[in-house]
Amino acid sequence: MMFYRLLIGFLFVVGNLTVNEYILADLYTTAAMSIEWKVDSADEIFLAEAIVGADSEPIRFRPLKALKGNRDLESFPAGTIQQCLLVDLFRPGAFAKLDGVGTQWLLFVRGSAKNARVSGAVNLTYPTHAWATAAITAFAKADQRVLKDADAIMAFVQQRIAEHHTIPIDCDADLTDELVITRSSNHLPIASRIGGKLLAVNIELWDEANELGQDHDTFVTSLLVPSDVPESAADDHRIIRVLDERYLSIPSIYFERVRAIDPPPLKPSRYLGTWRAEWEDRFMTIAMGPRGTLLTLIEPKKNFVGESLPKPAGVGLGAGIWRGSDTKLDLNLTHSISGWSRHPGWSWNQWPVDLLDEKVAKFSEDSFRLIDGTEFVRQSNMLTVHDFPHEHPWYRRSKGWGKDFETLVVDVSYRPFGMAPFAPLGDLVLIWDERHSPPPTPNIDAYRGQTVKTMLGDGGFVPRVSVARVGDTLDVLAIDGERSVLDHIVNVACVANSPPGLMLPAADSLKHRSRFRKPEPGLIPMTCNIHDDEVGYLVVQDHGWVSVTDADGVARLRQWPIGDQVVRLTHPDLDLRNATMTVNRQVVENNRSRIEVPIESNQLDIRITGGVPVD
Repeated sequence: MMFYRLLIGFLFVVGNLTVNEYILADLYTTAAMSIEWKVDSADEIFLAEAIVGADSEPIRFRPLKALKGNRDLESFPAGTIQQCLLVDLFRPGAFAKLDGVGTQWLLFVRGSAKNARVSGAVNLTYPTHAWATAAITAFAKADQRVLKDADAIMAFVQQRIAEHHTIPIDCDADLTDELVITRSSNHLPIASRIGGKLLAVNIELWDEANELGQDHDTFVTSLLVPSDVPESAADDHRIIRVLDERYLSIPSIYFERVRAIDPPPLKPSRYLGTWRAEWEDRFMTIAMGPRGTLLTLIEPKKNFVGESLPKPAGVGLGAGIWRGSDTKLDLNLTHSISGWSRHPGWSWNQWPVDLLDEKVAKFSEDSFRLIDGTEFVRQSNMLTVHDFPHEHPWYRRSKGWGKDFETLVVDVSYRPFGMAPFAPLGDLVLIWDERHSPPPTPNIDAYRGQTVKTMLGDGGFVPRVSVARVGDTLDVLAIDGERSVLDHIVNVACVANSPPGLMLPAADSLKHRSRFRKPEPGLIPMTCNIHDDEVGYLVVQDHGWVSVTDADGVARLRQWPIGDQVVRLTHPDLDLRNATMTVNRQVVENNRSRIEVPIESNQLDIRITGGVPVD
């Protein structure tokens, strides 16, 4: 949403005479999706009812009828719906909060199975509750665009479905949705060339109180519509003069205009499809569409570090245009996802980046080779935007994009206050904080348990920090060295689980065995009653989202819940409650050693300054 203090000029033109009439108001402007776009870009449409949810979910949706698509109601994608921003309307303190039990909705879904994702919704019970959940048609004027009757909305949607409108086959609808976030003519995603456009509209309905008594003080000035909607459907053009209160004497001008972009003609080509190439430092996947559009993904090879790769961690998703002939291929990047932003979104490259401009030496159906020897191999899976989490009108960051969990690498470095440089921090424990994080989707599954083995020898416990899960069994095994296996008596100081475990003969290498039925509150010391220098630590949680950094300060978070998660940091030698912490170069709030981190498809860089040594 774009926030402005507005001086609105309505432009009237009669012959060569121009008259400006100004109205001063405190308003917001926003864009919305048309009902035509919601219907045409959805694979499935459901009529659903909001019902009471579980404690962690204030509301759930029960399907009543499938209007479009072949999915039966038993396979209704309830999980992905709980991930989308629609559910936030029912949470305490939400913007435009809705007490919605019993309300009926149209839910628009794209994809299937694990790739199913909500792409839009319409509130049938309160049709003017909010512009994001309204049925706004491209074929009316001003406030008359908003359909206010549930029966009329249902009839409109069913008629639109029956007419079999479709978006172009090479349109990435998830990318085109970005038009409602970025409304500058320079920053529109490349998919706008083939899938949709912004219509200049003048909807003042949400400047007044809606049927629930809520006044959003907002104008809808742009409407996302399919590309076949004619330009004549727009309201009159307007000039919005934006006044920055710091510079009232120098107003800037922001133009809202129709994005009148007709889809370029289809271009048959042998390059159509998805291809993958390999270089010394990276992989590059490219998907070339029949209207000259391009998606590209650049990934670094394992353990490669280089300034030449996109950040973070050299992973970059971009969009652009391509041109090809029998002897040459030219790839230009016009947009990319900004990975360092807290809410990554598409950014526009002022000058197109030349990804590739090479002659083609050899071509076959399955591969082609450039004159420099680089070979591109055809891939069976398409490259699509929704696989790479970023800002979207219907989702929190990193949620609902066909993935529930992600594996990523974390680099942790540390320095005391006032000292430099940073150095890798080993033995740091990262624990997903169940109490302060959003519930995972699907919920934590049943776990059978396994045996966790810790070795004990002259150097102490290996690993120094062991990780177990409720249901696991811990075995501490002594190994021969200068100290005999006979010369160890192990004590594990559990708080929640009953000590002391199974007592074994001293001659046996197995010195301790415990089975955990409850999680432990923190780092549990493991000691040898004979050797004071043999000290280790144990973490026991009722989930598996715990990781420990190695000597290089690297930890691998394996299949952690995607999204902005709260992580608790603890270390055997440091009290980190008052330390300064950054995540991907941004300072984050340290709430008693708990920080919020984005779990997505990118590497995390955590830097810690300070911390009090533990005696």
